[in-house]
Amino acid sequence: MMSKKTVTAVLVVIGFLLLAGVAFILYKGDNESPAISFSGTELSYTEGEDESVLLSNITAKDNVDGDVTASIRVDSITPLSDGKHAKVTYIVKDSSNNITTASQVVNYTASASESGQTNSAKDTGSDTLATDSASAMTASSETESQGSGTADSTSTAASTTGSTAASAAAANSETAGADTASSSGSTASAAPSTTPEPGGPTIKMKATSAKIGVNDSFEYTSYIESITDSKDTSSALYGNIILTGDYKTKKAGTYDIKIYVVDSDNNKSNVVDFILTRG
Repeated sequence: MMSKKTVTAVLVVIGFLLLAGVAFILYKGDNESPAISFSGTELSYTEGEDESVLLSNITAKDNVDGDVTASIRVDSITPLSDGKHAKVTYIVKDSSNNITTASQVVNYTASASESGQTNSAKDTGSDTLATDSASAMTASSETESQGSGTADSTSTAASTTGSTAASAAAANSETAGADTASSSGSTASAAPSTTPEPGGPTIKMKATSAKIGVNDSFEYTSYIESITDSKDTSSALYGNIILTGDYKTKKAGTYDIKIYVVDSDNNKSNVVDFILTRG
C-alpha cells in the first residue's frame, strides 16, 4: 500500500498540473481577431445617407464567436480627391475584444446642400460675367458713335470683317471639337496612366480584355494577377479597387473600362484600360 506521504505527494502534483493547465488556457485565451470579407458588390453612398447601405456587402467571422457580422460598424468615410469616390473604413470586435479593421472604396455623392451652394456660386459668377460683358459692349458702342461718318463707316466695316472672321474661326473650332469628341466617345477622359503615382500600388493583369454574356456579371477580380504596395496588404488593396465605365450594363456591345486602386495613403495605382465585350 502507498503511504500517506506518497498519496499526498501525488495529489499535490496532480493539483499543480491542473492549476498549470488552467493558467495556460487563461494565458493563451482567444487572441485571434475576426476576419472581414467583402462580396465584391459595388456600393454607392450619398453624404448624410443612412450608413446601413455601406454594410450590405460585408461579413465577418470569428474563430470562437462564429458569425459576428452584426457587430460590424462604419468607423469613417473619407471622400477621395476625385470627388466621386470615398474610402469607407469598418471595425469589428469579438467577445474577447480582438479588433479588426478593413476598408473599401465606394461610389460617393456629396450632399445636395453642398452641390446647391456650388451651383449657386457658378450661376452668380455667370450672371456677373454676362452683366460685365453687356456693359463693355454698350460703352464700346457709345464711343464709336461719337466719331465722324467716315470713321463710323470704316469702323463698321472693320467690325463686320472681324466678326465674320471670329465667327468662322469659332465655327471651325466647334467643328473640330465636335469631331474630336465624336472620335473619342461622348465623355472626354484623360488617357490611362501607365505608371502609379509616387508610392502608389501596382496592378498586374492576367488579361486586359474579356468577352462575357449579356446578362453575366463582370468578375473583374478574376482578371487581376496581383496588386502590390509598399505599405498595404494585397487583401486590403482588393477592397479599394475602383472601376469606371459602363461595366454594369446588360446590353450587347464593347465597353472601355478603367481599373485602378487607391491605397490607405490615397496614392493612386497605374490605370488599366480593360476592353469588355458583352454578347
